[in-house]
Amino acid sequence: MSSQIVPLSIRFSDALANLYDIAYLTLDIYQVIAFAEALRENDRVAISRWFGKAPTPLTRNSRVLTKRTTQATITDVHRGSIVFDVNGTDLLVQILLYLLTIYVARRDAAHSADHAEEMFSVGVNDPVVTKALDLYRIGQFGTGPDALEKLSEHLAARGRSIEPLGAHAYKIDRVLRRYSIRILHTIKRP
Repeated sequence: MSSQIVPLSIRFSDALANLYDIAYLTLDIYQVIAFAEALRENDRVAISRWFGKAPTPLTRNSRVLTKRTTQATITDVHRGSIVFDVNGTDLLVQILLYLLTIYVARRDAAHSADHAEEMFSVGVNDPVVTKALDLYRIGQFGTGPDALEKLSEHLAARGRSIEPLGAHAYKIDRVLRRYSIRILHTIKRP
């Protein structure tokens, strides 16, 4: 199920509708997509080099990202939001990006008295996965790597086996925590 190609939509609110914020956020999102793909392919070299304890900094010209330069297109612009569709993603990518929005919201709630509105959102097109992620969001599975393992088991019991999610729970948790900090710095910059 993890390798099935599914459409992905990412929505940025009007508070982020400027080139500065969008440039940083899309680069961070592409990096999480690259991380998900490295997990799926079990590419230990890429995982260690780009997402390990002392990662090599990624820029928009890093080889791991340049192959994705035409993957996202702006599909909708309304007063108040910008929507990107990312082609060629699988369920693991959608889950990790959705989890990233949860990590950002949790970190924001823990470190700020005035919570930012939902600045970006990720749409998951599978109702079984959406329900599981909603349970994760409200803390049904707990937090941290153990919660990711429980989420993986929950999805597997419902026919959505996303093996890298449970097998790499500690790496995923560390990467999502790191990117949630980066994204909050972009969203909450003075």
